[in-house]
Amino acid sequence: MDQCRQRRLYDCIVQGRYAGQRSCQINQTTGQIDNSEMNASDIGASTVNVSTIRGSKLIGNEIEGGIITGALFRTVKEGCRIEINSTGLTAYNSRGGESISLGQYNDGAALLFMDNGSPRGSVYGDSEGFHLGSMASIIIRSVDDATYFQG
Repeated sequence: MDQCRQRRLYDCIVQGRYAGQRSCQINQTTGQIDNSEMNASDIGASTVNVSTIRGSKLIGNEIEGGIITGALFRTVKEGCRIEINSTGLTAYNSRGGESISLGQYNDGAALLFMDNGSPRGSVYGDSEGFHLGSMASIIIRSVDDATYFQG
């Protein structure tokens, strides 16, 4: 048994505490320290099984799970990135200006196209129908020499 584990066992058994706690128990079968609450500035382990982790920051290479709930999800803090929040999804260019936004609009959904944060066009659907909008002229191009409109 390494010195670190011996010290933890000593603290738990002899001192009746672990990492600032008043009491703890050693599982006689596994040799693990069982405690309903533990406060420590640093815990080194390959696996920690808990039902809830609370804190201000979680740092790691991967998060694997079923549901992530929160206020903001973003790929990086600034520059070229994608952000998802309660209003929708927004993509930003390398200068940090909005380029595409997908979200709610009235009772429907909208896809907005922007040039460095300035609106250029939109596609949205609501109870009135399907809408295609532009802040300037609308240009429709075809690569196969044929353009079709029907309606």
